[in-house]
Amino acid sequence: MNRLDIAKQMRRKILSFIKKNPGIHFSEILRRLKITSGRLTYHIAKLEEGKKIFSKYDDYWKRFYPISAINDHIPKSLTPKQKEILDILNKSPGSTYMDVVKKCGKTRQAIFYHMKKFIKTGHVRIDQVKGKHYFYVEKTGDE
Repeated sequence: MNRLDIAKQMRRKILSFIKKNPGIHFSEILRRLKITSGRLTYHIAKLEEGKKIFSKYDDYWKRFYPISAINDHIPKSLTPKQKEILDILNKSPGSTYMDVVKKCGKTRQAIFYHMKKFIKTGHVRIDQVKGKHYFYVEKTGDE
């Protein structure tokens, strides 16, 4: 197999993956397909040039979609960990950082990072009482 055939095969693999996972971001494609970032960057650029896929930024990530989804309403996507955190807050409104840390098994710093993003995007409201922070879900993740 020559280099051109290998490149076409890789683009087909990436395109197929994006069709099965619309809205996936670059880092997740890297992890799941186990290819280098330079190689993925090159093939993503070729797929966008060829009008096979398009990209759109949400608040934080650049997400990739098949061209067939260009006129669809695209909800903001959340990572599985973000969905888990919001589920915890939905089930236990008024949870503190440490409540969430204990329930999802992440570090306090990781929870702080996600909460900061949620507050910025309006997904979560924070109430501070006597130095403690309490979190409440303001809206669902796919609005």
